[in-house]
Amino acid sequence: MVDIPIHSQTTIADVFQFLTEKINLNESFGFGLFLSTGQNIRSLVVGGERLMDALALIEEQNNFDWKLYLRKELFLPLEK
Repeated sequence: MVDIPIHSQTTIADVFQFLTEKINLNESFGFGLFLSTGQNIRSLVVGGERLMDALALIEEQNNFDWKLYLRKELFLPLEK
């Protein structure tokens, strides 16, 4: 578990960069941030979206039990 310092302007890209630096992940290609609420897992696009905006959507659904994960994304091979 890693504590992440955030504020209202913290972007998902900021969190991603902080986490990859914190765990010394040199090659971050293929990794992504995921937001989990119970049985639902949502992939967060690493970019300019603010983390607090994503959390506000969850709180609107009266779901306050959430977790943020950094994990490797798996892709199916393209068929030719």
